[in-house]
Amino acid sequence: NDGLHGPRKRCGTKYLKTGRHKVINWGFQRGGGAYQTLYWRGPDTRNKYRYMRSRDYRTRRSRKKKLYRGWKMKIFKGGSNMRRIPSGYARKKLLGSRYVKYVYLRSQRAFKRKIKATPNANYVWQFSGKVRIYKGGKYTICSKSDDGSKV
Repeated sequence: NDGLHGPRKRCGTKYLKTGRHKVINWGFQRGGGAYQTLYWRGPDTRNKYRYMRSRDYRTRRSRKKKLYRGWKMKIFKGGSNMRRIPSGYARKKLLGSRYVKYVYLRSQRAFKRKIKATPNANYVWQFSGKVRIYKGGKYTICSKSDDGSKV
């Protein structure tokens, strides 16, 4: 789903065994409206599309004992005139990070509500987490984004 375009859905299918699986979704926004959702279907969802929830991604803050769960969202500064997700984006300036329950951001305002430092254009995002598969089988994972994204 890489490249410049309006909100567009792309899906891929993979057989997943029972257990935990790491999932990373990344994308970019050059300008205009921003959009990113991540959903799936398979034996654990009774073959119905559901927004993908990261259940087992945890970390501890250094001074607090609170556990954080969900997708770890990161926003990086991107270059101007991006046409694809840039390689080495993680070496760019990190503008902010936060945990979110679902990858469900349907506007530029939604990105800014999660991370206030999100610019209006020219940025890269990354969502990372782990999903637990209870029933092995064929799963379809879909990403809908504007401009580009990959899972």
